[in-house]
Amino acid sequence: MKPAWHALAVVAMLGALTAGCQRSSDSDRTSVPLLSREIGLAYERAYQAHMRMTTQRFDEYVLAEVAGRCGPVVISPADRPRWEFVCGVAYRTRRGGRGSASYTVAVDRRGCFVGRSSEYPAQVFESVLRRPGPNPLARIQSCP
Repeated sequence: MKPAWHALAVVAMLGALTAGCQRSSDSDRTSVPLLSREIGLAYERAYQAHMRMTTQRFDEYVLAEVAGRCGPVVISPADRPRWEFVCGVAYRTRRGGRGSASYTVAVDRRGCFVGRSSEYPAQVFESVLRRPGPNPLARIQSCP
């Protein structure tokens, strides 16, 4: 009898752990404030990757401030897998430089997103490999 109880306990524990990872409805996939925050964080990671790629230096604190702001373009009905947003990112570097970029963002059912910007070239020169590579700022993605 004990092995059956242990198996039941393991199944119940796994069910409880995975229940928090699933979205209960289509409207739970994201919110504008959450997406705005996450696009800013994803941009910061992409900016750091771009700097490492092109300069061979790692400075975790290149950006002093990053702010994202998103607005919906198309919110699909429940039977459609994606939502479309337009997001703007404004940043300030530690050395006083400022900039901004805009992204077209698609959010899937899980709340994961991919943002694309035409403001950055699709490829940049990788100094370590000495050849062009995909620009981390042209396509950012995250799964909060």
